[in-house]
Amino acid sequence: MQMNSQYLISCFRTLRTILTYLTQYDCITFHTFVSALATTENASRSGGWMLRDAAEVLFLSARERVFGKKEEGGQSKKPKMNDKEEEERRGQGRHLEMRFESSPKWKALLEVVEEAREAVRTSPAGPAMLTEKILVLTSDERTANQVQELLERGEEALMVRLYNRFLGERHGHIPEADSGTDSAHPERKEAKNKGKGKGKRSEAGTATTLTLTQMRGDEKDEEDSSGALSIPESPQVLVQSTHHGDFQLSRLVNELRPRFVVLYDAEVSAVRALEAYQARNPDGLRLRVYFLTFDRSTEEQAYLTALRREKEAFEHLAEERRTMAAPGEEESSDLLRGSDRASDAIVGAGGGANQVTRKGGGV
Repeated sequence: MQMNSQYLISCFRTLRTILTYLTQYDCITFHTFVSALATTENASRSGGWMLRDAAEVLFLSARERVFGKKEEGGQSKKPKMNDKEEEERRGQGRHLEMRFESSPKWKALLEVVEEAREAVRTSPAGPAMLTEKILVLTSDERTANQVQELLERGEEALMVRLYNRFLGERHGHIPEADSGTDSAHPERKEAKNKGKGKGKRSEAGTATTLTLTQMRGDEKDEEDSSGALSIPESPQVLVQSTHHGDFQLSRLVNELRPRFVVLYDAEVSAVRALEAYQARNPDGLRLRVYFLTFDRSTEEQAYLTALRREKEAFEHLAEERRTMAAPGEEESSDLLRGSDRASDAIVGAGGGANQVTRKGGGV
């Protein structure tokens, strides 16, 4: 392969990764990835696209999503705040000069989780709904970890941690405040403080977003310490990635038996696994599935393309089955075998079972 062809393939791979980061991760992660590309070595191997005006717009937009737009004097535009907000910020000890762009998916996810909690609270099923689960499916482990931290600590604490990790050394660290699910959901703070025991609690001060192993371990510890099994908070939010495979996803859904499923990253394989689970359990409660997809984006186009390829594959299979040549009657009769044994046919053709078929010499 020629060197120019290798450069073009590398550029297409880089641009595809940029599109994935834009819809998949937060503004800080996207800015860090794009900034790492803006080097002299990458520009010389990019085939010239990094030197164009469109690439400059990409780099500036990625920076503005984190630090805000700059005025003519070069200073970032600060959002106007009243005296109360300014006093609250000083009381918390934070001096933020920027506001990070919020991810629309995060906001939609928090709304969906709150809607599911409200559906459980107002459900007439009563005790049958006490162990309901909300399963959030992501495409990779990195997204799953971010979503889990978002549900545990809240959006602001997550963005501050990401900023300190990727940009803190260059632009200065931001003091992190103790944040947990109580700050993200103040209505549950009073209920959680009642009946505190020796059970495990996470660093963020909550255990509402857990894996299956952590759920079992917490229930066992609570039972050993108090002598009675306490009912966990319902619904429990479980975050899981789908990169382990379709069979692993089917097994996970059958074990957890969730009532609500949130497809953070829409994938056809995950949809088919949920359809198969619902078909095997027609008498149970019907699943409520939520799709989180950017409208008119590359993410939506990739999902629609996967659906189209699946449909074309089934149509091709049906067409091949329809035009497949079936064996005729004459051809099939030659392949059929009667009920007689082969040894009987050989003996009958020789003239009898006691006929001598070989004669010795001199007789």
